[in-house]
Amino acid sequence: MKYLKTIIGAFLPIFLLFTHLSASAQIEDPVDWSYEAIPLGDGEFELRFIAQIEGHWHLYGMDLPEDGPIPTSFAFNESPDYSLVGETKEPEGIEVDDPVFMMRLKFFEKEAIFKQRVK
Repeated sequence: MKYLKTIIGAFLPIFLLFTHLSASAQIEDPVDWSYEAIPLGDGEFELRFIAQIEGHWHLYGMDLPEDGPIPTSFAFNESPDYSLVGETKEPEGIEVDDPVFMMRLKFFEKEAIFKQRVK
């Protein structure tokens, strides 16, 4: 019995460590999205997709080089109820030479507002 207690005592801290690590390895969701529609007249609206980005995180731009990170993208379902006017526009953002991807990348911090006109 004493031998069993010794084995349990030796492995319990290791078990608790791995349990803690697996519990903290959850997927984070550092960007909260909201939207609004601004009437422009003549049946046109400007859709605004607002990304609130948590500190120490960033959101990549829409137009990135191949073999880089996954860019931000928007997909609109085809519908007879509306048509897109132009392409989705992104804010100015921050451009840097990224040492990890070894390319110039654009990203956003804190907040980014993407705009799409529809009719």
